[in-house]
Amino acid sequence: MSKNTTKSGGSPTGLADGQGQPPIVGAPAPAPGKMAIPPYVPCAPPPRVRAKVGPGGRVVIPAAFRAAAGMEEGADIMLTLHGAEVRIITPMASLRRVQEEVMKRAPPGVSLVDELIADRIAEEKWETGNG
Repeated sequence: MSKNTTKSGGSPTGLADGQGQPPIVGAPAPAPGKMAIPPYVPCAPPPRVRAKVGPGGRVVIPAAFRAAAGMEEGADIMLTLHGAEVRIITPMASLRRVQEEVMKRAPPGVSLVDELIADRIAEEKWETGNG
């Protein structure tokens, strides 16, 4: 028996295709003798990358960072200065951050939406003299 086979004659990895590749659910079977290519699964970007400031202050944001932050070419971004740090955030991420802060301060069991609607109705009644 050679080193590259198991006792049962299967693949050395014990996987069904004999090529060391697990079967991909829902994917078409590869041609005989060809290895299946798994679908691309993006991984998390590294936490820190070194970049250079180019002419006119231009900085290229790496593709993995843009993808993780939901940034597309031509999208608006917001820059903030925190001490000596420049932070980049999308408007949607900024909105989510504000919403999270508001929710932390909301009393338990109180719907801020219902409170706002009730306030607007009361204000309208006061302005029209119906209240």
